[in-house]
Amino acid sequence: MKNVLTLLILLSFITTTAEVKNQFATLPDIYSVKISPDGKSIGILRKIDGERMLSILDIQTNEVIFNHEFVRGDEINSFYWASEDRLIFELLRAGRDTTRYFATGQVYSTDIDGKKQIMLAGYNAKREAVRTGQGSAKRPAQVANMMPYDEEHIVVQFYDSSEFFELWKMNIYNGRMSKITTAPVKQANFIFNNQGEVTGAVGMTLQNEMVYYIYKENLPIEYDPLDCREENDDETCVRVRTSRPKVSDWEFLAKVDPFKAIYPISSFGRKIYMLGYGEDNKSDRRGLYTYDIISKKYNEIFTHPRVDIGLGAVAVDDANQVVGVRVDDAYPAAVILKNVESDLKNAFMEIQKSYPYEQFFVTSSSEDKKKLIVYMTSDINPGTYFLYDRDQSKFTPLARSWSKIDYQDLNQMIAYDFNNRDGVPIQAFFTQAKNKSNKKTIIYPHGGPWARDYWGFDPTVQFLAENNFNVIQMNIRGSTGYGYEFAAEVFGNFEEVLEDIYDGIEFFDAEGLIDKNNLCIYGGSYGGYAATMAPINRPDLFKCAASDAGLYDMEAQYKRGDIRRSRGGKVFLDRAFKGKDGKLDASQSPINRVSEMKVPFFLLHGKKDIRTPYKDAELFMEEMDRNNISYEKMIITKEEHGFSNEENREASMERLLKFFNKYL
Repeated sequence: MKNVLTLLILLSFITTTAEVKNQFATLPDIYSVKISPDGKSIGILRKIDGERMLSILDIQTNEVIFNHEFVRGDEINSFYWASEDRLIFELLRAGRDTTRYFATGQVYSTDIDGKKQIMLAGYNAKREAVRTGQGSAKRPAQVANMMPYDEEHIVVQFYDSSEFFELWKMNIYNGRMSKITTAPVKQANFIFNNQGEVTGAVGMTLQNEMVYYIYKENLPIEYDPLDCREENDDETCVRVRTSRPKVSDWEFLAKVDPFKAIYPISSFGRKIYMLGYGEDNKSDRRGLYTYDIISKKYNEIFTHPRVDIGLGAVAVDDANQVVGVRVDDAYPAAVILKNVESDLKNAFMEIQKSYPYEQFFVTSSSEDKKKLIVYMTSDINPGTYFLYDRDQSKFTPLARSWSKIDYQDLNQMIAYDFNNRDGVPIQAFFTQAKNKSNKKTIIYPHGGPWARDYWGFDPTVQFLAENNFNVIQMNIRGSTGYGYEFAAEVFGNFEEVLEDIYDGIEFFDAEGLIDKNNLCIYGGSYGGYAATMAPINRPDLFKCAASDAGLYDMEAQYKRGDIRRSRGGKVFLDRAFKGKDGKLDASQSPINRVSEMKVPFFLLHGKKDIRTPYKDAELFMEEMDRNNISYEKMIITKEEHGFSNEENREASMERLLKFFNKYL
């Protein structure tokens, strides 16, 4: 199977025909599909026979050029086309005592036929390949920018214990490198222009504030330096010297609330495209803006009247111009910008016209923009890759991202709006049970709480619907995506916003879609918190409850868990958990309300969870035992925050199904 894969025949819907007990417990086995710059080859990163490999296929001959794979536990994590005959890829490795994979920090380059392969960066990089007298490549790294107009070089970002990341320009054939700069803030993310030159950096302070810097070296010559306001109070800022004595590479730009953060997208001439909240951060919803580094003015491009523009929902062309955005008000919609001249914009309009009911993403394109790889998905399409030939106006299906799922008989997700008891609009999604007359329902709150549910394919939702449960997902107050004020409702208020769930149940019952006397609730992380606290507060509404990796003790987050160790983590926890009086309300933690649990309860948790540590779940179960409250549990030794192993996913879904069928 590894060597007989042919484009548009077997690659067209690569399918594992072996029977699986639960198709929705499986994971995607097509990770990425990208076309070469000359449009003659396609790279497909896939898993087959339990191994990740990168297959390079010739479009014209329908033959495999080469299968790139590693041994001894290393697998390809991501890949990039450096030119029509040269590839860059990064590796990952399975953890020893966990089911999670970790990035190794190794960067390789190779010809598409597997020849001339070298490790550019990472602990095992060859010393002779990188000796420059300036620094070593024998440390963790990742690709920061592919430098699209330079086929011999890329920009690599190196990590070390100081957390002030470095950028180096590296030759992909011999590993020679030269330093560009050091970040002005710890754990920075960098911004680049269309030439692959760094223009800015973003990071977090210990006070849980987002800080932004402009890199002066690559700015237009008419740039007038800003007043420098360095952030020296918490050691987030360093002065980085260039060959010009006593002149800093970086100028401080702004400091903002991370919940109203500016997200730079790209740099185009004197403008920086960004998602943000406008001049002085006054807007409630996140929109698309440009910031002019010469005039120091913001210009609003597009803001939706109800929802935020999502991160990762922006399309950028080769010139670094934003050509469109996606908005998710009930159903996803592409907004193509009118006043932009771009060939990619024209391609987007063609795709949207051909597939108006699919959500689409262009993963890559040939240099002449005549051939594109388009990924499409919807509520009943888990994900399909297409080759779009613009000259022929032809879409050719290439691969399904989930090979073990039957795409033909999935359940539609319908969006609804209702008002809570205070008149606040709440958006929700309803997926009907396979047996449409069945009124048994699972309330399925999302994690976060600073997250949201989207219309689209969800394997857990489909599993429940396939087994004859209606599923309701609600973006209650505290969810992101509906403006800052809506998301801020949950600060110090984790419990009260759950009233939106109770109001939603009444709404769907009144619509005749469910029977409010035949409900269970299930969720993970914050959704697990909601699934625990909701039946404590309203035992009359729920027949049972199940919590996966739930939050049971807010106070324990200051002692255990990974958030407290992150930059600004303690400040974040204070803001999340404490009320306006600066105090943490112990009654909002389920562990302090165990005696009020009156419904059958099922607890799932991974022992390696560091976000909501297993110790907290263990103490919660001890309280359940102390109060003589019976419960069911499923503890997986090597799992973390949620289950990522297919066997464990299947086992947990089967246990959930048995649990729900017992009480509904």
